[in-house]
Amino acid sequence: MEFKDRLKDLRNEYKKDRYELAKFLNVSYSTIAKYESGLRSPDKETLNKLANYFNVSVDYLLGRTDIRNPEKIVQDKLTEKDKKDIAKDLEKMMNDLEHADGLMFYNEPITDEDRELLKQALEFGLRMAKIKNKEKYTPKKYRK
Repeated sequence: MEFKDRLKDLRNEYKKDRYELAKFLNVSYSTIAKYESGLRSPDKETLNKLANYFNVSVDYLLGRTDIRNPEKIVQDKLTEKDKKDIAKDLEKMMNDLEHADGLMFYNEPITDEDRELLKQALEFGLRMAKIKNKEKYTPKKYRK
């Protein structure tokens, strides 16, 4: 499905007319009509505004995926127990790293900002690993 079709479908789903959407985006009615007819494409900023407005990803708007909001799916796949396990594992990893002698980054002591970025990367990795393992090791009859 192309951008023009997605935009039309989302606008109709949300019961918005072209005038309302044009006002929100601060563009003309004809610009919306050109988007929907495929004569014109929005710039990056407008795509982001549309994605936020309709609560979908830019990839969904552009027709690259049929998943409206992949971040939400990742959150939905984790149970409260999974989230607690991840938080516990992350806390243990961060404690181990902070109490290790000479935690360095390019021969410089690691900064608080670098530590926070490292924590975010570890958390993301733990979440993705948990989801992959659940998909791989959960019998099909128990999958949702």
